[in-house]
Amino acid sequence: MTFFERVENVLLRFLQRFIYPYLLLADYRAIQKEQGIDIDSDILDVMGKASLWISYSDLSLEYPHPTMPNYVRSGGMALKEPLPLEQDLEDFVQGSGNHGIIIFTLGSTVGCLADHRKTEIIAKVFSRLPQRIIWRHTGELPTNLGSNIKILKWIPQSDLLGHAKTRLYIGHGGLNGAYEALYNAVPMILMPVLAPDQTDTAARVVSKGMGVRLDPATITAKSFYEAIKEVLQNDTYRKKVALNSAILRDMPPAKDRVVFWIEHVMKFGDEHLRAHVFELNLIQYYLVDVAAFLVLCIMGFILAMLFVCGLCCRMCKKNNNSKAE
Repeated sequence: MTFFERVENVLLRFLQRFIYPYLLLADYRAIQKEQGIDIDSDILDVMGKASLWISYSDLSLEYPHPTMPNYVRSGGMALKEPLPLEQDLEDFVQGSGNHGIIIFTLGSTVGCLADHRKTEIIAKVFSRLPQRIIWRHTGELPTNLGSNIKILKWIPQSDLLGHAKTRLYIGHGGLNGAYEALYNAVPMILMPVLAPDQTDTAARVVSKGMGVRLDPATITAKSFYEAIKEVLQNDTYRKKVALNSAILRDMPPAKDRVVFWIEHVMKFGDEHLRAHVFELNLIQYYLVDVAAFLVLCIMGFILAMLFVCGLCCRMCKKNNNSKAE
């Protein structure tokens, strides 16, 4: 990271530690009080005492970082092998020829972009492409739909991403959709529209060279078309996503890992897995007492040396004066 990115990182870490619990964990705090779960402790302290952490992440999409022994990666646990498409959808896909298809969806929560003008721009660009488009859309239909576009209120996303003719996935940056595209080695264009985790997912995809990110608020026909052209024509994206797909598939099945560690903790407890760092207070955690002690020792040594040097200088001066007399 650059210097200012590191500054931002420190400030966000501070906000997460001291402000985030009171803003975003209020519902969990209510459950904690209602169920009488260690009500005198801070919610983050309660979470820190968890025997096991199961994270929907995987090294194929995650940044490398150190973790505790009780942290289990389960990225891709919801993935499954693609099933055959219904006949009408299969016919549409097969009609794309060698150009293949592009899948566009903004997830199950967002059926369409809030700005209909952006939807018109997207439809205009899609109509120019030689590929066929399968577009999940539930809002007002654009007026300039091309014959190569098929709009559906629901799509079998996993099955489409696993189809041999799928060339590109355009999504909102949802983690599950990104994993499905990654698992099937499909390059991505991500347009985060809601939660910060979508932006985070897009950043990971971009950093690993598996796709590009667009801002739906500032998208133009030119930027959208050039992004599609870049990902489809630059073979680097397909190679990168194929590499990370192979990494994901090479890992032991996520479900097996999760089941193993749950059973392991049930058998042997968590004492050998859980770090006690969460039980330290802020002074101990940030080594404030150790730093203060070392600073005092250094200052004491310096003052002692200054005192000794001053004493030696006074004795030498006194001896010189005695000789002069």
